[in-house]
Amino acid sequence: MKIMDAFKKLKLSRSVNVTASIVILQGGIYIAKSGGNKALKEQVFMPVSQPQAWRDSLVSACQKMGLSDCCVNIVIGSHLYQSFQIENPNILKEELPGALPFLVKDLISDRVSDIVADGVDITNGKMQVYISQVSVIETILELLKPLSIQISNVTPDELVWKYAKPEQNSFMLLSHSASAEFKLLAFNEGNLHLNRSLRGITAPLTGELSNSFQLDSLALELQRSLDYLSAQLHDVNINHLYFRCDDEDDAELSAELQKRLGVQVASLLVDEPRVFRSGEVLSWLGLFNKPDINLYNDRLKPKVDHFTLQNVIISWGVGLAVVGMITGYYQWQLNQLESHFTVLSSQEQSYQQELGNLNSQIESHKPSAAKLAAIKRLQEDIESKKSSLKVIDNFDEGMQIGYSGVMSSLAQLGKGNISLTKIYISGEDVNFVGYARTPDVVPNWIQSFENELHLIGRTFNQLDIKTDEKGLVSFVLNTKATEEK
Repeated sequence: MKIMDAFKKLKLSRSVNVTASIVILQGGIYIAKSGGNKALKEQVFMPVSQPQAWRDSLVSACQKMGLSDCCVNIVIGSHLYQSFQIENPNILKEELPGALPFLVKDLISDRVSDIVADGVDITNGKMQVYISQVSVIETILELLKPLSIQISNVTPDELVWKYAKPEQNSFMLLSHSASAEFKLLAFNEGNLHLNRSLRGITAPLTGELSNSFQLDSLALELQRSLDYLSAQLHDVNINHLYFRCDDEDDAELSAELQKRLGVQVASLLVDEPRVFRSGEVLSWLGLFNKPDINLYNDRLKPKVDHFTLQNVIISWGVGLAVVGMITGYYQWQLNQLESHFTVLSSQEQSYQQELGNLNSQIESHKPSAAKLAAIKRLQEDIESKKSSLKVIDNFDEGMQIGYSGVMSSLAQLGKGNISLTKIYISGEDVNFVGYARTPDVVPNWIQSFENELHLIGRTFNQLDIKTDEKGLVSFVLNTKATEEK
């Protein structure tokens, strides 16, 4: 119960949908299982006696906890990965796993095809690259496969430690686990700025076997790291040092380091000394936080075999069902069309019968040849009478113009000077015979026709003027209407 209460003091950041986390360190296997609502349900520790014995210990730890049919995060120790700093290649995040192995091939002795890599950006345009063996990841997969355990991601342990103090913008962390070296990490705003392995320091640092010289050496290394960070990060002030070291007296170690350093020193967990192992804290942090990198990339993930017997049977069943549905639909449509065709056939028979009756009526109403001949004769007679009527209309109009119009105009002209004895009118032709007072009166009289509507436009083909021995002037005038152009 005390362990569970102490872990509650570790504040959590982002949560992911996993049910367990497995930490593989040099000294042991640590498994943490979630009970929901960010609560730790159970933890298991399985020690590792030999460096390569972690494979058997991994299976034994999972069996001891009864872990199966779940999704897990894997946290690996420094003995299972390498870390390098390179110039930031400015490559898209999704392209890094494929490009990084080629960028670091000159820094390692392994072949590019035998490694997996991922990286995170750090200060000064650098990138921290993490490399692991493909065989390591595949071994973990093969060991967990019989237990139906799926892997969500594989993360180096030093990147998981940044979640230990999310409320602190910047801090340093000293960690140590069995069979491993002391490691010093520095974080600022969630980014890793320093990772050092302190090779000259050996455990234990406290207790009956404590050595003041070792504490002095450790404090000197810590101070050097603080000075380095202060020089490199001008706007960052790291004044907190936390530690999580296995089998150490937290209170004693905190007091000794506090005397030697000018920063605040505290244990990551302070309730019970010599109780909490680094791996236990890592398993807790790896359970509820999403890492920045994942060494378990798509190239290593098992390919899903869709062409299985079960899938084939299901696909055949679905295909037959679809074919049956399509067949039933088209059969229903065929029945509908047959019913509609029957209705149309009945309508066609009714229309054919009605057409026959109408044709019979047409035959009975057709005129005979005699009637058609009589109609033709009547039409010809009508056209003949229309022509005669038109001639009569024209004659009447001409006569009206000849007599009334011409006579009215002649009555207005030549009074006292012209005396007509004969007037002949035939259509448009008019002939005059008469007497004049003097010969020159006749031309003036003819010229005055231009002012009369019924006489204007007439021309004269003949004009004869005679004077007898008694001085009597007679004339003959023949006229003809001018043709319109």
